[in-house]
This record gives sequence, structure tokens and C-alpha cells, in this order.
Amino acid sequence: METYRVEWEIEIDAESPEEAAAEALRIQRDVNSMATCFKVWDELGEEMIPVDLTELDQEHLPTLEGVIDYLERQNDLAFLAYRRLSGGSEPGMHASVRARLAGEAYSIWTGVGEALYKAKEAAKNPGPGVTYIDTIQGMLDRHFGASKVK
Repeated sequence: METYRVEWEIEIDAESPEEAAAEALRIQRDVNSMATCFKVWDELGEEMIPVDLTELDQEHLPTLEGVIDYLERQNDLAFLAYRRLSGGSEPGMHASVRARLAGEAYSIWTGVGEALYKAKEAAKNPGPGVTYIDTIQGMLDRHFGASKVK
């Protein structure tokens, strides 16, 4: 097995380096993200190979078990964010901002929970015709709206 250095670049307008990094992470984790172009360097750092994963075929999609594992982690994080934001005051955060963010965290938590339920149902009862990725992606698009990063 070889070791590669993988780079992903994006330009982001932000108030601070931390805010820029947080936005980049949000974009990377967005299930609808089109941020799929990478620079991959060989083990010696001599050759750079551009890799565009936009056109994934079915054999490169994650397994259903991988999707369920990912959704379970996201569900836990969204729930913790909701509990923290709805359960008291955050230092330096206005109450109306905290309430709005708590509402958004709740929406994400319920949306991810629905996707997790659908993924587990797909694992129990695989159906013909539509892949589980299409089913879950469609549900997330309906819940959160399709937002493609260009």
C-alpha cells in the first residue's frame, strides 16, 4: 500500500480563519456537495495526479452499512448541538440567535433521523429499481432542499 498526499482547495470569504475552515468543513460534509476535485501527490511528492470524483459509478459508492454508520454519527452530533443550544445560554450569544440555531439543529436532527430510518429500512428490505443512495438522497433533498456547490 502506498501513501498519498491529498489536497482539496477552496476560496471562502469569512471573518476569521476559523470561520473559513468551518465553512470548508461544512461544504465537504454536505451530502449534495460537488466539491469532488482533488490533487493527489505520489509518495515521493514528485507527481501530482488530478482526480475528479464527480462521475462516480455504482461500484465506488459507499456501502449501505457505511451510510448507516455515517448517518448515526451525524444524528448524534445534531442531537448534541440541539441539546446544547436549547438548554441554556451560550456565552456571548444573543438569545434570539441561540434559539434560531437550536431550531436549525432540531431540523437537521429530525432530517438525519429520517434518513437513518430509511437507510435501515433499505438494509432490511432492499427493493428493485432504485438504489438506496437515490432513495436517501431524494429524501434529504426534499427535507433540506437541493444545494449544489459549484
